[in-house]
Amino acid sequence: MTSDEQLPIISMREYIERVLDERDRLYGAKFIASEVAVSAALIAQKTSVDAALVAADRAVAKADIANEKRFDAVNEFRGQLNDQAKTFMPRTETTALIKSIDDKVSLSHINFDAKLEGIRASFEKSLDNLGKEIAGLRESRSESSGSKAGGKELWGYLVALAGIALAIIFHFVK
Repeated sequence: MTSDEQLPIISMREYIERVLDERDRLYGAKFIASEVAVSAALIAQKTSVDAALVAADRAVAKADIANEKRFDAVNEFRGQLNDQAKTFMPRTETTALIKSIDDKVSLSHINFDAKLEGIRASFEKSLDNLGKEIAGLRESRSESSGSKAGGKELWGYLVALAGIALAIIFHFVK
């Protein structure tokens, strides 16, 4: 600064008031800027929260639809189980039926054993009769074979006797 220029002399009080006024003005501007920034942030946050709520509502709606479908499937399955339960035979009825079948099988087994025993006895009797008939046939065969052998010997003797008689006749006739 040159000496030619003269600065206005002001009092300390005026200086401090000017500085304070300047600072108030700057702080006011900063406050207004921060209010604008906060408002903008709040608006942006509100917009994003609204978008998130809309998305959440859509997700909840989809989940509700999916739950309804699942519950429909569960109800259909319950209906099938009820239909099955109606067509199934009760345990007491089943037990009685099985006992009846067991009794019939046991009775059939007893009857089969009795018939089998009768057939076995009849077979043994027939086998004994066949054995007796075979023994009779053997005796008959041995008797027959003895008489055939005797018949053959008789013929042999007769032929021999006839041969001797012829020999004697030819011996004297010559």
